[in-house]
Amino acid sequence: MDYYIVDMHALSIIREIRSREDIRLLPADTPLEPTVRGQRFSLRRFEIPGLASMSGFDGQRRVMLMSPSGQRRFCSRVVRGTLCTSPLPAGSFYDLDIPAWLRDELGASARDGHHVAGPALCLVTIASNFQKLINQCRSTHAEALLRLASIAMELTGSFARHPIHPRDGDCAFMLTPLISVKDLRKELDKLRALHGALLAREAVALVAGGSASPMETLHYLALTLPARLGGLELPRPLLNEPMACTPHQRRLMDFPGLKPDLQWSGLKVAIEHEGHDWHDSGERHEADVRRIQDYQVCGWKVFPATAYDIRTPGRYRRYALKLCDAMDQAGMAGLFDQIGSLMGEPEFRVAQRLLFDTVGAPKEGCSDEGNGSLSGR
Repeated sequence: MDYYIVDMHALSIIREIRSREDIRLLPADTPLEPTVRGQRFSLRRFEIPGLASMSGFDGQRRVMLMSPSGQRRFCSRVVRGTLCTSPLPAGSFYDLDIPAWLRDELGASARDGHHVAGPALCLVTIASNFQKLINQCRSTHAEALLRLASIAMELTGSFARHPIHPRDGDCAFMLTPLISVKDLRKELDKLRALHGALLAREAVALVAGGSASPMETLHYLALTLPARLGGLELPRPLLNEPMACTPHQRRLMDFPGLKPDLQWSGLKVAIEHEGHDWHDSGERHEADVRRIQDYQVCGWKVFPATAYDIRTPGRYRRYALKLCDAMDQAGMAGLFDQIGSLMGEPEFRVAQRLLFDTVGAPKEGCSDEGNGSLSGR
């Protein structure tokens, strides 16, 4: 039987698989046609062979499955179905490439096909659910955009949050991005007829690819989003891109391949977020000092940040003011006064609080660049 998994469960599986080496995600090369009739799901003892043991299935939420419109809608305590009423192009789903030895271990049949919504379809189905909540006055347009933007930056970045506890669980780092922002926008254009596609496209227009951690994602959104969403509307920085420097400067640098977490190259201003576990040793501290010296050699101003700086909106406003002052002196005349005035507006503070509550700063351990695998796996 073929299982087409969508919604938040698809995102949980994607997070799980990205941190594993024994299962791969491969874009499916065949479209899903709504006129195809398939097997009906038995709801008495529902289980997806080979996937039920994954941490993406926590038993607390119904698994969301998509099926061709030739079937009927279905719902039980453990599964909820949605119908595919529009043709979905190739690449909308990812196939789970489970090796034979692992299939036997998990009890999955070779006849079972596991298909997980790809990044674009995953965002659209999540956005569709948000749209329903908005219509029921159980969520807001701003909250939906913030949550979707955060997810989009994760899918186009090099980290994955924990499948079950995305806010507080351990993250996986140094991963290969699933998709670029440019390609994600192209895929969303193909799905524009689906409910939720408009909201998903609006959210993706706010993001950039290349984020390496939840902390960098929060920095980016808090600094660049429109004020109505709690952002400071600063120019968009580059994320984890090599810093430009002259041959003479390279000869003086200890780290000639510096890649600031966020950088405004035209202003020569950068942010480096220092993770607690990653930077607490004496050796790491010495490396941090030498890195700051390299920035000074190149004439850059770097602003190290820690979990303390992004723990609350108030602390972040103080941190951001220092950053804006440097930008003001580097050529953006009047920026410091402009941002200072914005920060005093009650409407902005309410929006910023929603941003921090929705996107959130994870626990300190989740901000640290690890070894690319989830803890305990």
